Amino acid sequence: MKVLVLTPHADDSELGMGGTIAEHVLADDIVYTVLIADHNRHIRDTQFKKACQALFAKPIIAHELGYWFKDGHIGDDPRRLTTFIDKIKNEFKPDIMYLPFPSVHQDHCAVYEAGVRASRLSLNEDEWFIPTVLVYREPVSQIDIYSPNLQFSLFKKLSPLAVDRKSSAIKAHKSEILPYPHPSSPEYLDYEARAEGGKCGVTHAEVFAAIRLTM
Repeated sequence: MKVLVLTPHADDSELGMGGTIAEHVLADDIVYTVLIADHNRHIRDTQFKKACQALFAKPIIAHELGYWFKDGHIGDDPRRLTTFIDKIKNEFKPDIMYLPFPSVHQDHCAVYEAGVRASRLSLNEDEWFIPTVLVYREPVSQIDIYSPNLQFSLFKKLSPLAVDRKSSAIKAHKSEILPYPHPSSPEYLDYEARAEGGKCGVTHAEVFAAIRLTM
């Protein structure tokens, strides 16, 4: 199975669903993690690639493909952003796509909305249709701009190995980690995974909402 993960910034996907990415890889799925923002800092690209390496995911960086989306201004050109996601979608033909929740950060809203547009059922037969589209939340941006009526009730159980790989991926983003109890800290993220696990009777879990779930 092919999996496409859209991350507005270098660490969003690891924060929100690093364990699930690890579980996909452990199940022999191919995971492509797509970094949208150009941070204008080489260190963020390097950290992103190291985090993907820790999860055994395949990194894709938009500006390395000629698509430049300035950090904080990803949504300045919605049509171009959707075109880029369409391009990636049609090239890799994923079975599942993960989108960030449209939280307080404008870049998250932009990637979510463009991802929803790219996941549409098109009249063009050349457009790849993604059977399942899910939404993840990252814990740093917890204030909601608006309610998209998403229900976070799909839980992914995480194995100890997946938890370890997520922790290693988070630690790759050294420039972005603040001490506990900040939500970017590995300690906080472990606590959050345990809390989500407690809701579904397991030790660790991550939770998702479905835009479209094909079973």
